[in-house]
Amino acid sequence: MSWFQRVFSQFCDSSLPEIANEIADRQKKSVWELVHQRVRLMPPAEARGYVHARVSGMVHAEVDRAYYHRDRLKLSLRERLVRIVQAKLVDQVLVELRERQYEKLAVGKAA
Repeated sequence: MSWFQRVFSQFCDSSLPEIANEIADRQKKSVWELVHQRVRLMPPAEARGYVHARVSGMVHAEVDRAYYHRDRLKLSLRERLVRIVQAKLVDQVLVELRERQYEKLAVGKAA
């Protein structure tokens, strides 16, 4: 490995998106069950902030678990991984919310 590759690898870990996807996919159902009753009554911006706040502790715990099980993760990238997972979970919940609202609207118009 060249000097440049070693230095570059300290700033960019290509496994982060893969690990973030794994964590977000594992937690998606739990997060939905935790927040869906409240977020369905909120405007999108408020729902985004609410979900972000509610998943924070859960995400930190899951990221810590991932660091415990994976030796190759650099501790310096922990916060970046937390931010990526939080963003993915928030987006997943908001997409699920919109899909359910659309289904409800489509069923209502069909009736």
